[in-house]
Amino acid sequence: MLRNMGFWKKRICLFLGAGILCSQIGCAEKKPEQLYVSFYGIGSTTNAQNLDEILNPRWENSDFHELDALYISGTQFQQYFWEGTVLEGAVKSGEGGGLLMQYEDFTVPERSAGMPEDYKEEQENSFRQYMSDANRSGGLISMYPSGEFRIHPDAGGWSTGTYMMEWSTVPIVQKDGYLVTEQTGYSLKGADPAEDFALSCDGGGLEKETAQTEMLFSRDGTWTADGRSGGFWEIAEDAHLLAVYSGLETQDAEGLGVTLFYLDFQTGEVYIPLYLQYDKLLNEFHQQES
Repeated sequence: MLRNMGFWKKRICLFLGAGILCSQIGCAEKKPEQLYVSFYGIGSTTNAQNLDEILNPRWENSDFHELDALYISGTQFQQYFWEGTVLEGAVKSGEGGGLLMQYEDFTVPERSAGMPEDYKEEQENSFRQYMSDANRSGGLISMYPSGEFRIHPDAGGWSTGTYMMEWSTVPIVQKDGYLVTEQTGYSLKGADPAEDFALSCDGGGLEKETAQTEMLFSRDGTWTADGRSGGFWEIAEDAHLLAVYSGLETQDAEGLGVTLFYLDFQTGEVYIPLYLQYDKLLNEFHQQES
């Protein structure tokens, strides 16, 4: 009996020792990795024929710089820009699904080696400034739609407006398989995407006659702005990503002009979708990296 007790004491000590050793050398479960691609990284994704093409474009064999990809592994991230720059840093979870980014370093493409020194210096100083601005708020460096999207009248009637495309450091939130940022000025009316719902825009700062706008989305797949015909729409199966197409018959060789919204029908919040999680490209991503 005593001999058996000694045996089990040894076994327990071995198990405890192994556990401590694993915690020190990284035997814990591998940290998850995620790959996101920008909705705005490839121009054709915002001129797609339909929502399925937006969510399942032919991205295979693409350069991840062209995709403006964002790779997250555990607490580290790498962000790829179309001109070849790679930004690196740390990421941690914030409140309400938010991600807090802290930029640490960047590399510029090799082809910039032949550029004039003053141009390279200006480029690098710009990225240092972007990183500094982003780190003060924990935001993401982006050149994607930011701020308020407006509906406006033009010579052809009501149509969708345009986002401002400019460098910014926006706060991002992780929503299901998307990374989104706040859409200011809009409120969602309706709790069921299978029923009629509306987006109401408080256009403060616009001329009086266009300051208030309401887009009504009907169950027949069409939308109107303040009662005027606007176009048609569709929503993803997850009932979050809304694609709004302007004009009913304005399709051309490059596809349809489309505006994307991320809608949270439970909270009534409206966001701008920036990235789509696309982990199916992880293997190809690692192959290109190696």
